[in-house]
Amino acid sequence: MIRYRLGYRESRVLELARFAATAKAGAIERMPKERRAATLVALISTLEATAQDDAVDVLNLVLTDLFSDAVAANKKARLRTLKDLDAAAIKTAGVSRVVLDDNVADSEVRRTIFARMERAELETSVEEIDKLVRPPVDVYYKELKQNYRRVRRFLPALLKTITFGASPAGQKLLAAVNYLKTTLDAKKTAEAQAPLEVATPAWQPHVGSEATFDLKAYTFCVLDQLRTGLRRRDIFVSPSVRYADPRIGLLEGEVWDAARPFICRSLGLPAAADEALSSLQRELDETYRAVAKNLPNNPAVRIEKVNGQDDLILTGLDKLEEPFTLVGLAEQVGARMPRVDLPDILLEVATRTGFTKEFTHISERDSLVSDLTISICAVLTAKACNTGNEPLAPPQPKALLAFEASTERTDRAYPAQAARGSRFPGSRPRRSLDLIWSAWWGPDRSGRKRDPSG
Repeated sequence: MIRYRLGYRESRVLELARFAATAKAGAIERMPKERRAATLVALISTLEATAQDDAVDVLNLVLTDLFSDAVAANKKARLRTLKDLDAAAIKTAGVSRVVLDDNVADSEVRRTIFARMERAELETSVEEIDKLVRPPVDVYYKELKQNYRRVRRFLPALLKTITFGASPAGQKLLAAVNYLKTTLDAKKTAEAQAPLEVATPAWQPHVGSEATFDLKAYTFCVLDQLRTGLRRRDIFVSPSVRYADPRIGLLEGEVWDAARPFICRSLGLPAAADEALSSLQRELDETYRAVAKNLPNNPAVRIEKVNGQDDLILTGLDKLEEPFTLVGLAEQVGARMPRVDLPDILLEVATRTGFTKEFTHISERDSLVSDLTISICAVLTAKACNTGNEPLAPPQPKALLAFEASTERTDRAYPAQAARGSRFPGSRPRRSLDLIWSAWWGPDRSGRKRDPSG
């Protein structure tokens, strides 16, 4: 967690730091002395967190490349050895047929097999299969092992520089990271045993046990888990902005004890977690027993074999025909709804709510750009539609967008809104949109009903 002594809340400090990182030196120099000092101190205080975030980003990129290259190398090697694997599999298939043949007595199985195939030839086929076959869940350690020296060059310095933390779900992984931090340091010797709990079933054959421990395999295993832990936020970095502890900001200690009754009462939950979990456990057990009891007599549910595995099949519900009155109503509503462009709706909302005033300049000064509301709506539309800014570029330099009324405009029903929107070209509400907004928003701010007829 980043700790500041500036007298500001954390979000305010980050805002000052962003401004200092993007502003010109002249703009900072013109600030009052105290504000300039606070801005520069905020920037310096966040540089360590920003640098660690960048380092973790680079680590993710390097590990992604390592594991992706290992997968690609494995596929390439598999294609080269596929012919040898097929030949060995054909020979062992012949042996399997002899074992499964009921006409061959159990006492004659070995003699019959070696009569068809030399013992050395069978041993060679088995060794070839063991060498070429891969488990269903492969971690590609054979290919990763070739890049160990590359990892060994940067990993000790990384673990020594960056401070990792963990939530309760990531404590075992954090212990493994700390073990590597001590073991890979050339000046130190690890005395404790490596925490093997972090090794998944796919990694266990490569990592081994305490007697057959492989440090290289363990290193790649921890790095693989570290990628997942950072993505799940089980592992965090301190100080950091993007990889910080997700629990920062949660109520703790006496503050949480004081607020717990009110929050639990607002959410309708008991103050004790055990009581809430017991209720959910009881409800789940009762539901499961009811479903299991009714399953044999439920024609809408059946279990079928799909690809050799049991699969739950649910019969689809019968279609309910829509009544003609509902169909007619939908057609009438659709016919009365006006065709409105998306930019028109966004500008209408901006005119009525004034939400664009919440977009302030990073220097906290009023922007000198004319028609800022229209520009903001244009950028929001371009981002939402993923079209870029070119389709919304203005034919005239005054505005990016303009309302083009397809029906008669009126100011009589909306004097306040029309006066407020007159600063922006064409931003007064069009007649067709009045019908939509009056239906949704009800009476206007003056308290009288809107007149759809204008």
